[in-house]
Amino acid sequence: MRCRRLGFQEVHVDISRLHRVLKIITLLQTRRHWGPEELAQELEVSRRTVYRDLNMLELAGIPFYFDRAKGSYSIHETYWLPPINLSLDEALSLIALADVSSGSPAAVPLLEKAVDAVRKIESRLPLGIRDAVGRLSQNISVRRAPQARHVHLEPIYETARAAAAARQTVRGRYISFAERKQILATVDPYWLVFHERAWYLVGRSHEHREIRTFKLGRFAELKPTGERFKAPTITLDDYLGNAWRFIPEGREYDVQLKFLPLVAAN
Repeated sequence: MRCRRLGFQEVHVDISRLHRVLKIITLLQTRRHWGPEELAQELEVSRRTVYRDLNMLELAGIPFYFDRAKGSYSIHETYWLPPINLSLDEALSLIALADVSSGSPAAVPLLEKAVDAVRKIESRLPLGIRDAVGRLSQNISVRRAPQARHVHLEPIYETARAAAAARQTVRGRYISFAERKQILATVDPYWLVFHERAWYLVGRSHEHREIRTFKLGRFAELKPTGERFKAPTITLDDYLGNAWRFIPEGREYDVQLKFLPLVAAN
């Protein structure tokens, strides 16, 4: 039996390049300013790599073009999926959230995928809304506080998330700030909480025999033990109670303060 070759001869595409090419398609559909420099920065590759990826789009028959007046690439509006019906205010709010999240998505698991999802939604906005968003977004900036960065956080987070969903105990090496040393922590992961700048694992510590809060970024490693645990009988709000900055402080008191009239009026 003779086999007919389809497409190009000996084309080898690795997964990372395929991911980049698909992301380029999504970005170009947003109608924002995506020139070679902006694409290289967004994809974290060289301009030369961007040109190679664009050449791959051209070979695949993707209908994109370079607008010399704007100095950016775009994809023809009839390509891909039907548009999503959002108002200009709704679209701007969504894009602003994506821009805030894209500052350091690696520091916050789920954000990178959330940003990609918003870009896909943006790419399918009606043409008029996309053009307006592209113009207005250049003059809108939302700044957020720096996030704790941990190179190894993604696999730690995924392990904790899966274990919490399956109600499986986890064990790992943890850098204890209170004890000032690395300890072996065995935890029943009840809740994963993002608070202010970092992720925390809240669960029952087998070593301390009580619910404790662990900063996820301080785990050097984390693995499921295979043991199962029962769901907690309290909620996260019950545990936190009157917590100050996420750390439960114990007993609550009623306090009355007196101020001078000038201070009270302020």
